[in-house]
Amino acid sequence: MSLGLFALLVAVVDFFLIRSKMAEKSSLLPARNELRPRVSLKTAYLQFAQDSRFWLIGIAYLLTGFSIILPFTFLSTYAVQELFFPYQSATRLIMVIGVSATVFKLIMGYFSDAIGRMRIMLLCAVLISAGSWGMTLKQGSLVLNLSSIVFGCGYGACWSMYAAIASDYFSKEVAGGIIGVWTMLLGIGSLISPIIAG
Repeated sequence: MSLGLFALLVAVVDFFLIRSKMAEKSSLLPARNELRPRVSLKTAYLQFAQDSRFWLIGIAYLLTGFSIILPFTFLSTYAVQELFFPYQSATRLIMVIGVSATVFKLIMGYFSDAIGRMRIMLLCAVLISAGSWGMTLKQGSLVLNLSSIVFGCGYGACWSMYAAIASDYFSKEVAGGIIGVWTMLLGIGSLISPIIAG
């Protein structure tokens, strides 16, 4: 609950401190009409909805949500009840995921500019899959910890890649809306995943 309340507080602070003032934007930038002919948002959304790249990346995001929520939902319980880990060791696995996610995110953000975001997204999917598979092997503490690290590396870097690829492949004016639709697909994947997994 405290984390949720803290996230809400950060969102409120962000709303008041980070949003741009329209007057500042208009005085610093040339009018939109001077840059290019204006396209209505409805037309822009219809255009990207007909683009196969939008749907392929969106489905990949849905499947990412599906696969990522499973360890967060079941890993600690699985380690305690199936592998007979002490409760403290089982909950520490989530910390292992979080630390590896943070480190790998910083590294891959740099490399994505050099080798391409799509390649990093594919690498993240492979790491998430390999880590999840390793968690099911029932080979003891070392394998489960290594699998959690591998999973965390894929988990940490994938989010920023989806955000960046929206503006790489689509117009910056609609990139926020695209990420919003993708996030809805992510939510669907996250919602149905624990139900299907049991």
